[in-house]
Amino acid sequence: LSAGARAADVTFFSYSDIHYGARTSGDDPTPITHSPYVEVINNLPGTAYPAAVGGVVGTPRGVIMQGDLINDGALADRYPKQWADYIADFGVNGEGRCTFPVFEGVGNHDVNPNLFVFEQVKARNQVRKELGYIDHISPNGYHYAWDWDGVRFINVNLFPGDVWEGEADSYGRAHDPMYSLAFLIEDLEQFVWDSGRPVVIMQHYRPVDENWWTFSAADKYYRALQDYNVIAIMVGHQGGGVNNTWRGINWISSNGQLIV
Repeated sequence: LSAGARAADVTFFSYSDIHYGARTSGDDPTPITHSPYVEVINNLPGTAYPAAVGGVVGTPRGVIMQGDLINDGALADRYPKQWADYIADFGVNGEGRCTFPVFEGVGNHDVNPNLFVFEQVKARNQVRKELGYIDHISPNGYHYAWDWDGVRFINVNLFPGDVWEGEADSYGRAHDPMYSLAFLIEDLEQFVWDSGRPVVIMQHYRPVDENWWTFSAADKYYRALQDYNVIAIMVGHQGGGVNNTWRGINWISSNGQLIV
C-alpha cells in the first residue's frame, strides 16, 4: 500500500469497558465471567443495517477494545481470573469465543503498579506482529499500530501522553501513559506523513475527560494531530455515543456498547 493510496470502506467493531469480574448488575452480585456480546459480534456480519444506513454488515477486519477489560487490575487475588475470563472470550486470532481478530488497549481499571495487564497486552502484541496484523510496536511493547484498507489505526492505551507527572496528576503513577504520545508522533511521521491518509486513534479516556488527564496533555495531543486527517478517536471509559467532536475531531465512545 503506497502512502498516498485511497482508503476503501472498512468494517470493524468497537467494544469497551466489559469489566470482567464486576457485578453482573446492581441486583446481581455474580461476577461477570463472559460477555453476552460475543455471540452478537460473531453473528452480526450479513445482517441488515438500519434502513437509514442501508446495506448489510460486512465481515469485520477485527474488534477493537478501548480498555477496562477487567474490573480489578490492582487486586492480585482477582486480576488473574478476570484476565483469564477475558482471553477465553477474546483471543488474539479467534482462539477465544470471538471468531474475529482482537486489538485491545488498557483502561484505568486494568492498571496496576506491576503492569500485569500491560504485560499481557505486550505479549499479545508480539503474536499480532507475527501474524502480520500490526506493523509498528512502541519500544516498550505496549502501544501499536496497523493499516486496514488504507486507514491507519493507532492504539495509545490509556491516553496520549508521555509521563504521568503533569498529565494524570489526580490519579498518580499507576496511570502512567508510558510514552504513548511519543509513539503516536513517531507513527504519524513514519507511516502517514503528508499523505492525507485517514487515521483512527484508540484510547481509553475521552478527549473531553479533563479530570482524568490534564488540559496541558490534551493540548500537546492536539498539536500532534492538527496536521493529519484524523477521522475518529475511538474511546471508552464513559458514555457519549457517536455524535461528538473535540476541537473539530470526531470522537466515538463504545463504553459498554458495541459500535459497528
